[in-house]
Amino acid sequence: MTTMAENSNLHSIKVPFVEMSAYQKAALAINEAMQNRCYDQYPASLSSWKTYVHFHAYDGCLQCAVMCLLFLTICETPLWCNDTGVGYWQWRTAQQRCTVKGGAPSNEVIMSGVPLVPSGIGILMEYVLLGTILVRIILVTKLQIAFKNCGADFRSYKAIMFDWVMIVLGLVDVAVFTCNP
Repeated sequence: MTTMAENSNLHSIKVPFVEMSAYQKAALAINEAMQNRCYDQYPASLSSWKTYVHFHAYDGCLQCAVMCLLFLTICETPLWCNDTGVGYWQWRTAQQRCTVKGGAPSNEVIMSGVPLVPSGIGILMEYVLLGTILVRIILVTKLQIAFKNCGADFRSYKAIMFDWVMIVLGLVDVAVFTCNP
């Protein structure tokens, strides 16, 4: 006859609100295999599963934020065209915005013809886009921590550090420009 102590193995007890179900682990394993990433084992915590689902649910939108930020660099007002008055929030043509007093007349200012986003609106858009990219970096970092002891990286450490450095530089850049238009 076995005793109660022999039947209770603390390592085999699963807490349903803390650990992933077998279906969740299988879904994670299949999804990672479809992306050519294999691990010795997979994270078991439910918080890792939630982070994984959030990352994959929002990753398309988060990557779109990067593309929008690149597009914003084409349409944002160049630094030498900025004015801090009412024009900071108004839509004006490049010739109106970039004409310098005492400089060349507006008909001689040669610009690309692309409409320029007012500086104030551009700053707000940049904060929103950088914030969105920051969410993606946080999710990737959490997944890297979750996959740390699983036999391979979710994403390379160097790539994650590069992401963090770039987002910090981007936020500092916008903050400096916001304080010194």
